[in-house]
Amino acid sequence: MLNAIFNLATKENITFVIAVAGFAISLFNLAHRRKSISARILKLRFNKEILYTYIAFENHSELPIAITRIALEIDGNFYDATPIPKRIITRTRRIGKEIIGRHEEYSTAIPMQLPSLGATTFLVVFEHLPTYPAVDSTQVTFLIGTNRGKALKMSLELPPAWADPKNIP
Repeated sequence: MLNAIFNLATKENITFVIAVAGFAISLFNLAHRRKSISARILKLRFNKEILYTYIAFENHSELPIAITRIALEIDGNFYDATPIPKRIITRTRRIGKEIIGRHEEYSTAIPMQLPSLGATTFLVVFEHLPTYPAVDSTQVTFLIGTNRGKALKMSLELPPAWADPKNIP
């Protein structure tokens, strides 16, 4: 019996076992590093000219991801987000007639970088849409393109008070 074990422990068999173990570890690492992102809408608003949304993205992968495209689906068609930063909100603080502070918010430039195992919120703007999501909608669908594989189609829940007229600028 001991002789049979020593006969199996040849240089070729040991090399084969090491190769199989290396392949299994490679498969595990590949599965663990694959693209895995999630998103949720924090705020969605629109006016006559634009629709803007704050979207929180989480990267569950050990590798960073660049978001290269965000498109909103309306009536079966996709409309791309504005890739160049655009001023969305301007807030001015005054005391009497004197301006004491000014704050401007700009949309995020595309592509957007997500760090490995991290989360980031982006302000995304859509211009010249033919229509907006219905006021009673509970979800919207986005097409998210990345630098790591094919685009993801994600249906995201809308915040409960997204179409409240008091919140529309």
